[in-house]
Amino acid sequence: MESRKDDPSAVTPEASERLLTQSTRVLRLARELALSADASTIARLVARHVGELSGGGPTAVYLLDSDGIPVHAAAAGFAARQPLGPPRLVVRALAEARLVSAAGDELPELDAYGASCREAFAAPIAAGGEVFGALLVGVPSGGQVGIHPSLLVTVTELAGAALANARRLAETHAEARSDPLTELGNHRAFQEHVDRALLGAHASGGRLTLVLFDLDDFKRLNDDEGHPAGDRVLREFARTLAEHCRAGEEPFRVGGDEFAVVVEGEAAAGLQLAERIRRAAAQHLVGPTVCAGVASFPADAPSKEELVGKADLALIAAKRVGKDTAITFADDDGGASRTSLDVLYRELRERMGDGGFRDVALRELWNAGRALGRERTQEGMLEAAAKHLAVLLRATACLVSRLVDGALVGAADFAHAPWRLDTGGMFLLEDYPETRQVLERDEPSAVSLSDDEVDESEAFVLRRLGMHAVLMLPLHVRGRPWGLVGVYDARERSFDAADTALAELLVGHLEVLLAQFEHAEAVERLYRETLASLTSALEAKDDYTSAHAQEVSDLAVDVARRLGLDDELVQAVELGALLHDIGKIRIPESILNKPAALDEEEWALMRTHPVVGERILAPIEALAGVVPIVRSSHERWDGDGYPDGLRGEEIPIGARIVAGCDAFRAMVEPRPYRPALALDAACAELERNSGTQFDPAVVTALLRSLDARRAGLEEYELWRPDHLVEAAS
Repeated sequence: MESRKDDPSAVTPEASERLLTQSTRVLRLARELALSADASTIARLVARHVGELSGGGPTAVYLLDSDGIPVHAAAAGFAARQPLGPPRLVVRALAEARLVSAAGDELPELDAYGASCREAFAAPIAAGGEVFGALLVGVPSGGQVGIHPSLLVTVTELAGAALANARRLAETHAEARSDPLTELGNHRAFQEHVDRALLGAHASGGRLTLVLFDLDDFKRLNDDEGHPAGDRVLREFARTLAEHCRAGEEPFRVGGDEFAVVVEGEAAAGLQLAERIRRAAAQHLVGPTVCAGVASFPADAPSKEELVGKADLALIAAKRVGKDTAITFADDDGGASRTSLDVLYRELRERMGDGGFRDVALRELWNAGRALGRERTQEGMLEAAAKHLAVLLRATACLVSRLVDGALVGAADFAHAPWRLDTGGMFLLEDYPETRQVLERDEPSAVSLSDDEVDESEAFVLRRLGMHAVLMLPLHVRGRPWGLVGVYDARERSFDAADTALAELLVGHLEVLLAQFEHAEAVERLYRETLASLTSALEAKDDYTSAHAQEVSDLAVDVARRLGLDDELVQAVELGALLHDIGKIRIPESILNKPAALDEEEWALMRTHPVVGERILAPIEALAGVVPIVRSSHERWDGDGYPDGLRGEEIPIGARIVAGCDAFRAMVEPRPYRPALALDAACAELERNSGTQFDPAVVTALLRSLDARRAGLEEYELWRPDHLVEAAS
């Protein structure tokens, strides 16, 4: 461990360079930890990286077992195959809940592990008040450890955050892989099973078929007889499914009342299984009948996503043809006598005409599905869905809303010119019983002002938007309500069953993609949290910055969105704000925490930190878009900033946003040399320096963001139907 004998803030040039190199490596560790979802991998990563950071010193990670006993999980640099344990030093670090150095009588104990050390250190691995284990680092006899104390503590905090987030991810995504109600494999186990099966089929040139089962009218059973009755039927069907599947045919409950089985062979083999299960269910199941949808690889679909999607399409067709049946998907007219496309042809032909359906409806549907799959962000995908649904149904507009605390708020919209949707409304579900029923029953509903009876609340929305009809479709993700899709038409029209069938296909695809985006966002959130943890730890020597970077980042993201930046740049702004002052690791604490104004020499050193930050981040390819923001986050609009004296739009837009948000947060936080400014005074200061220190457009967006925060809510207007407002008054 590096020592500073006289001045605690003194840093030699060699130590400073080593600190920069190590900081870069810690960032790499943060990235790897963010992509790791199990404790053993996290322990191995920490042991390997810390061992390399410390110049090859012996390193070990201990994790607490269910009884709170530290158990060796990973090690590097020990002559013994693995440490015995735990050493007294590790036990003491856990007991004292802090970084500790080995006492003289604790060092000989490490010799038994094949590590002769002149010094050793241990620190607890913890997050959110929970201790997960401890990290042990030794300084070999005759060697020198080059790891800074702040970095050692940072690594333990990163490891703690990674372990906590890995557990949270596991809970969120049903790590157990077993459905507790039916004891079948769950959705996660099904996805993994399909991946393995497809991999094997690819390698061997084989064929396999996916069969999806769904209980007919199951929601009505739940509504009429209650959830205990529904649970009983689910258990009975799961037993029937398990008893009638043959060797190699593993059943899964993939969500709600939907089950799945993968069968080796072509569609005919899947159809045989489906009929076998359907007949058995009719004999043994008390209550609903069963529908099945069948699709095969590679005849119907070359990928998992298409295979699941086409089996689901076949299942929807089976339900629409009369339930208690099994239908296969087919891309052509040959093959099975009754396919999902046959059903959809018949159902939609009346609306679109015999000649136009193949060339128009299916082409538009598949094009829309591919367009959604190409989107890289959730926001882009929702916007694409709104546009394609409006086009697909020849409607005026479409609005996708997100369910937030019992209310629907707009997430994406599309309208054909010259129409525009007023999407600033917030709709309380308790005010809109028909909308609430759509979400609770997971069933679409169409409303038109031409109907004989129209719900007053729905009529209020239609008139306010200038529309005549709406088709409402529920959005459910991983078995829970996510939001609502509303397809609107200003013409005198009523959406029919054919419209609903077509829209449900695309909305079902949207639900699958939303689930994928939620998983990806969980991983990305883990990465952001580890970066925030790193930044906080590296800046711990600066009294005011422990939460500063995260607050700047939150504000910067809102400003970036208000300025219309694309999602990729918004993400760069978010990370750039988190890391904008990471170069301060090279600035002595005596300067960072000086209670008076800095002199010229101190300012000269302080102005180097953006370049230092750039050097730390530059080797990390994933942060390439962040580096210019970090370097230029202290430039000024009038050209008087540092380090390059850039002016106006020469400064990257992300850096201009971070500069404004950073300055605002600095004004409203206390510093060693002055108290915090009041919010109104800080806003006035922003306006006074608009056009000199700050980009005027950034200041305008920042002030609007602050106004919205002061209001305590996003800028949504509560839309309450007139008859409810009158009743309340």
